[in-house]
Amino acid sequence: MIAAVAQYCGPAKGYLGGSSGGTLGSMKQVSFSEILELPVPERIRLVELIWDSIAAVPEALPVPDDLKAELDRRLSDFEANPEAGSPWEEVRERVLQGTWRTG
Repeated sequence: MIAAVAQYCGPAKGYLGGSSGGTLGSMKQVSFSEILELPVPERIRLVELIWDSIAAVPEALPVPDDLKAELDRRLSDFEANPEAGSPWEEVRERVLQGTWRTG
């Protein structure tokens, strides 16, 4: 089944549509229970193929205005004071120790 999906989606960086060939109508219908019966590595590969097909068309998932505003605010905060944050190594250690919560 993964081969059928891979053929439809194209190579690892393929996406739905494009020049990789295949159409949704040519795919075999697969039930959710059949997918769950696949070995974990095959299910992971299936998710990767699906994710790659979504990532290939980011404009299909518009970013809500409130999220854009929040991202702009955070970027402005960072640009105003880039030293205010914590280095990744420190953040990672706090997360691994379970001490990342504040207040």
